[in-house]
Amino acid sequence: MRTSFPGALHYSSGTASGFGRGLLHAVPTWSFGSRANKVSHGRCGFLYFERPLIVLTPLPLTDWKTVFRKRAKAMRKEAAARHPNAARFAASHFMLHFAPNERAAIAIYHAHGDELDTAPLADALMRDGHAILLPVVVEKNAPLLFRLWEVDKPLAEGAYGIPAPGEDAPAMRPDIVVVPLLGVRPDGARLGMGGGFYDRTLEQLRSEGEILAIGYGYGAQRMDRFPVGPHDQFLDGFVHENGADRIDRRR
Repeated sequence: MRTSFPGALHYSSGTASGFGRGLLHAVPTWSFGSRANKVSHGRCGFLYFERPLIVLTPLPLTDWKTVFRKRAKAMRKEAAARHPNAARFAASHFMLHFAPNERAAIAIYHAHGDELDTAPLADALMRDGHAILLPVVVEKNAPLLFRLWEVDKPLAEGAYGIPAPGEDAPAMRPDIVVVPLLGVRPDGARLGMGGGFYDRTLEQLRSEGEILAIGYGYGAQRMDRFPVGPHDQFLDGFVHENGADRIDRRR
């Protein structure tokens, strides 16, 4: 349908087709343009003005992730204040549902800020004879390296001020990686801080062989949705203060 308005304005309406549903698939069903510049978006409608073209586009994926990260950080902070004993309960659930019967190399993280503390988990794993590994940042855009945590040796200050084993500690490949997070979806998608360290690390480890990636956090960090990118790695499980979730990850 084409409608004319005073002032040389013409409006054409139609139904936009061929677009997916959902937040990230949102596209404008109209655009501004001059008569000299007719822009076509399938069967989208058009508004014609005597001025330069303005095309409305969706927000980039990174911008949407920033929105969800801000929300997830607030939820994690609130959960940490509300559940001071969460780390002890989460450690029990991990040992019950994911700890191997045989000795294994298990990578944990040194909790930073509001992240769920892994100290009770480390104690339980060491009592069962497992080797505890901690992540080391080698380069900004490289996968993490895991080194053995030897309790009789002090940790050094690592990247971002997070303690890590020194260069004299043996580097080892983990059998299980306990992963910090901001949010986790039911399909195993993980929302991290944005550095991509664990995505690169899990991608590399999975290309080399079997690996189990278990998210570790508060139950309140479970989220129904947030955007994922093509390089985001999914989790095999999620442990929290209320229990443990096994996940049939999507990829």
